[in-house]
Amino acid sequence: MKLLSPVIATHGGAGTSRSLNPQCELAAWRGYELMLQDNNSSYHGSVQAVMILEDDGRFNAGRGADRRLDGKPRMDASVMTKGKVGAVIGLTDVRHPSLVAMKIADDGTFVCLHGEGAKEFARLHKFRNFESSETANQRYNETIGMLSSEQLERFTQWDFQSIPYEEPVVSDTVGAVAWHHGISSVTLSTGGWGAMPPGRVGDVAFFGRGSIAGKHGAVAMTGKGEVIVRWNMATKIYHQMASGMHPEKACQTVINRVSKSTPIGAIAVSGKGFAGTYCNVSMACAMIQNV
Repeated sequence: MKLLSPVIATHGGAGTSRSLNPQCELAAWRGYELMLQDNNSSYHGSVQAVMILEDDGRFNAGRGADRRLDGKPRMDASVMTKGKVGAVIGLTDVRHPSLVAMKIADDGTFVCLHGEGAKEFARLHKFRNFESSETANQRYNETIGMLSSEQLERFTQWDFQSIPYEEPVVSDTVGAVAWHHGISSVTLSTGGWGAMPPGRVGDVAFFGRGSIAGKHGAVAMTGKGEVIVRWNMATKIYHQMASGMHPEKACQTVINRVSKSTPIGAIAVSGKGFAGTYCNVSMACAMIQNV
């Protein structure tokens, strides 16, 4: 009996231009090729793909991570596969947060590390430092330039209600989902919402909400984290695939049911070896299947 080829999908985040599809394709191929080498797992493939996107500098992850109102990037990342989960929240000064999350998952002692603890863990294990990309610096300057002095003052005091504020549709979380030899995996990485004080956390580290992986497949979300978490969106898409729905249809059904106006996207692979993507705004993405 012929074994099915690996399947992988990547995304560059809700709001990213389709002109960045080639970089998502490169990331997907790198992950796919790694899965073929020495029988590596979907777990390694999904992390490898996200590392490529973290390195690029144009996406809101790794070198391209958005900076918060205090000028510092604080990154979240997570990995999930059969028997393993790992995440970091508010990590600074590390080029590949996805690798730190993977190390946490592989060690197996903890599930998630935050802030200074995550930074010290990364330092002890000699993960590479980084400098923000030119694109990240430009996005930060543009964001600060769009805010009035009154907005900046209110926002640093966590007051987002008393003054009008239009949320920008910008580069968001990057992610990868993969399936190989019947095992599904997911990896996410993000710089979070740039126009925020330090401390805001989105959906990336919320397993079952921002991401999920199990015998019926894997899902990676992107978009407004608060909505994704409140509506438990990754799990809803996963359940649709478990009932037999194709991944693309499952993503579209759940996202349109929750919101047609809030920017939200998803990629998914099913336990049957199919992949799908859907976003209600522009989203750079790629899939490799049936090769």
